[in-house]
Amino acid sequence: ERFPGMTITYALIQMLEKVAEKTDLARIITKAKVFKLVTEGGACVGCVYEKAGQNFQEFGPVILASGGFGADFTQDSLLAKYRPDLLHLPTTNGEHCTGDGIKMGEAIGAKTIDLEWVQVHPTGLVKPDDADAKIKFLAAEALRGVGGIILNAEGKRFCNELGRRDYVTGEMWKSKPPFRLCLNKAASDEIIWHCKSPPQM
Repeated sequence: ERFPGMTITYALIQMLEKVAEKTDLARIITKAKVFKLVTEGGACVGCVYEKAGQNFQEFGPVILASGGFGADFTQDSLLAKYRPDLLHLPTTNGEHCTGDGIKMGEAIGAKTIDLEWVQVHPTGLVKPDDADAKIKFLAAEALRGVGGIILNAEGKRFCNELGRRDYVTGEMWKSKPPFRLCLNKAASDEIIWHCKSPPQM
């Protein structure tokens, strides 16, 4: 996958394209950015979007499926509001995950729940020429599954690497960074597809 969720994203896009081919009731608008929800009598009845420098409106049922907010590190972000303790961490979310859809919903009175439940993935790939980048490519559990071990700053193992993400991350909070994910040759050979050439971001 070139980005997290790519397989399901493309499958959904293909399904929508097939629906749009068969009916005039569905239309796909690309290269557009929704920036406002339209309400009438307390109900959401449409949206306003920008495309090629012009604003357009669409009316009808609205379903927000706009992703999360883990890549918005600004001071007025949802991350700053609900989990300011995580602002210093990089993310494996794509740079498009800025919470715009959630913010638009909140702006018209939509209620949100559980926004404080932000999952912190324990491992990400670091590009040597951009080590401080805030957006990292996810280093999959498979790296630990084939035998990868995580070492702390003292070169010591401190957790069961096959544990759940929240457990491994929790143990990392208790230990001393920086951390290194190490694979021996056998493990590396088994998962070379992930180690050799991570997608360019």
